[in-house]
Amino acid sequence: MPWFVLNFIPLSQSKKETSEAIVARYNAAEQADLEIFAPSILLMEVEGNKIVEKQKPLTYHYVFVRGELETVKNLCSQSNGFSFLLNHSSEERYATVSEADMYAFRIIARTHQNRLPFYDISHIDLQEGDRIEILGGDLNGLKGTLMPVAKSKNGNIVIAASSELGAIVWNVKPSHVRILEFAKNCKRPYDLIEAFTPKIYEALRTFHSGVALSEKEIASLSVFCRRMEAAKLDNHKLDAKLSAMLLAAFTILGDRAAAEKASARFQKYQHTVTNPWTRALITLLLSISSGTTAPLPSVLSTLPQSSSTSKAQNLLLAEYRHFLQP
Repeated sequence: MPWFVLNFIPLSQSKKETSEAIVARYNAAEQADLEIFAPSILLMEVEGNKIVEKQKPLTYHYVFVRGELETVKNLCSQSNGFSFLLNHSSEERYATVSEADMYAFRIIARTHQNRLPFYDISHIDLQEGDRIEILGGDLNGLKGTLMPVAKSKNGNIVIAASSELGAIVWNVKPSHVRILEFAKNCKRPYDLIEAFTPKIYEALRTFHSGVALSEKEIASLSVFCRRMEAAKLDNHKLDAKLSAMLLAAFTILGDRAAAEKASARFQKYQHTVTNPWTRALITLLLSISSGTTAPLPSVLSTLPQSSSTSKAQNLLLAEYRHFLQP
């Protein structure tokens, strides 16, 4: 049985009676078994580029009632303040929430001390965000859309309950976020990969020297792998670069199963790489993580000779010189 999203506006003569009490009285009178979930409501409104929280009076809010449609209809037909929330964007007449999504909402409500933040999804284009999954913490397993905060690495996680209603989760640790799919036409995958490149260079040097990685280095590799290992990329060349990074990182961390998956992904897209600098980066990653420097000299000799190399290219050349020094 689905959870129906109902409006609950207490009648003037029963303002002090809660929705839970009304449903309990209905169940007793009708020998019904309706279940109700009625957290306090915060409505989220969009002002400019910001999502603003506005507390609304508790005399008006949404509630969720689980039961057979005819039984819920009977509840709403009585003079008790309940009414259906209509779903205008679906073939289904009434707005409902699945059992799986309701489980997610209950987790969110518990995290917010039973104050469930809601907003109208029509106010935000969810296509602008990345599809993510939360790993670890109280919200483990929830999937939603990341709405990045301007000039910040963090963002708000949007969990959609239906085509009309959603909730927002704040303060999710970046280390708990796994990206499933990036927003269309965004540069975030490039930015995340470029930001990680110096960190994996540092880890490669430590690994090659035979010294155990520091906690900071392990954390950097682990967070990146967790965040990016399931990310779907539309650009196959970038996918080959990412999968090579994941393969090297998982190998250094000693996670053989994950390294094998990354290797299979790399094999699928490696033929798309044509840029000599990208090939040189991939060769460095896979060679050092596998314990050899043998392929490096020949690859270095194929790199274009130019006085206008970029910062990233100079950084890569420095790594080649480091590993090829006598």
